Amino acid sequence: MTKLSIVEHGREAVLALRRRDDAAALEHLLGAWRQSQSERIASLVERLSQWLTVGGVPISFDQRSFVLSPPGIVELPLLLAGLRELAQQRPEGKKMSDKLKAFSPCSADPRFTPALLDIARLPVARVPEVRQALCNLFVEMWDPRAVRPLRELHAEFDPLSAFAEALAVTLERIAPRVRAMPPLPPEVESQCEEMEAALDDRGVLNALDTVSEELLSRVYADPEDVSARLVLADHLLERGHPLGELIMLQCSPQADRGRIGKLLEVNAPLWSSVLGPYVQHADTRFERGFPSFVRLRAGPRSPLLEPTVHWRTVRAVDLSRCEVPDLAKWLSHPHLRGVTVVKGAVPSLVRALAGKEYGVQHLEVSRSDTTYERELFARLVRLPKLTRLFMHGATPLSVQECSKSPLASRLEHFEVHGSRWALVCSPAKDGPVQARLTGRLGDGELANAIFCALGFGKRALHVQVGDLANRDGMRLLEKAASGYQQVEWS
Repeated sequence: MTKLSIVEHGREAVLALRRRDDAAALEHLLGAWRQSQSERIASLVERLSQWLTVGGVPISFDQRSFVLSPPGIVELPLLLAGLRELAQQRPEGKKMSDKLKAFSPCSADPRFTPALLDIARLPVARVPEVRQALCNLFVEMWDPRAVRPLRELHAEFDPLSAFAEALAVTLERIAPRVRAMPPLPPEVESQCEEMEAALDDRGVLNALDTVSEELLSRVYADPEDVSARLVLADHLLERGHPLGELIMLQCSPQADRGRIGKLLEVNAPLWSSVLGPYVQHADTRFERGFPSFVRLRAGPRSPLLEPTVHWRTVRAVDLSRCEVPDLAKWLSHPHLRGVTVVKGAVPSLVRALAGKEYGVQHLEVSRSDTTYERELFARLVRLPKLTRLFMHGATPLSVQECSKSPLASRLEHFEVHGSRWALVCSPAKDGPVQARLTGRLGDGELANAIFCALGFGKRALHVQVGDLANRDGMRLLEKAASGYQQVEWS
């Protein structure tokens, strides 16, 4: 953001609130607070944050996901709520200190103060490494509102104790800034008064929480009930909440794509954060106001959290960057019963899924394992609703085993990608086979795949080679294609 004066920040915040651009208003309020450390502006920041995060849940995170997807200004309170919850569970000291340290790059923000003070009163704060990380954050956030509570906390301990000494040093570093605080300019005081009145007009947040939670529960109880979403949208729109606008726009047959893009640009990280720490916010897609497609990223030592009710609107997941063990068990959770599309599944996951009641209709398998190809298709048959199958890193053997499998009779779409070739067909509809050469020296494998695809039917074949096949390669392809009744080349 361009460097603005406190008066300019206040003016922009007022204008943003008038046009219901709450995220922009919050950003300008934070800019004004960093220049003034005003308690009045801090209160506005907290009120607006509470409004923006209605319906949100505390977010758990690890340091890697935090670095990969830094928090936006809107979802920060939910991350701090997750930090509070962790601190109350008496975690191991290093785990807690690492999470506190992860916040160090964040800009000064008054919303840290209540969370940090709550943690400072807990037993985990006495652990040396946690104590140090906590005190460092108090200094980095330099909120004058922390001074009095910290002095009161200091008075509860022996002055010679390590904890009291650390608090004393922290107070010495914060207190001079408090004394240097200038009063707010009259124009900013007037701006604050207008913003306070605007937030008062939006109603009592506690009442909004209760009604919103009830309406949200109806959406999660039946995610396909569009009327439940529209009732929630009406309720939120009456109060100017951006989620209501998104639901209404995405349920409209003539939606304003530009406005939807703007709403998601600002709010999507918050709205997808309820799904847990390993969701790639930039890749999450929304339908009718809620997450529908999610890409996960997690390592083998990052166990996924149990899916919450917020997952009930998700219909597709991409696991290509997820190496978590027991993924099949996680995918079989009741809150994930609506997931019908799974991308990035490895063969071992397919084998595990096949033994469970699972409603996947669209499956994309990566890193095909030719050693167990026949077994893989035997397992795929046990996914009763599977009608679309994609295989990446495949060989012609994948085509052969699929054509021999009972699965072929119900596949509406079968698509395989080898290293230099691809083949697509619709076995259940006896549609034409479409084969494509995608790289030089792939003609031999493509010819083999075309021959194996005869098992799906001989009616028609379309081959796309471009200039990638040499004379010998064309002979191989023509020979493989000779078994089809109709062949088209391009």
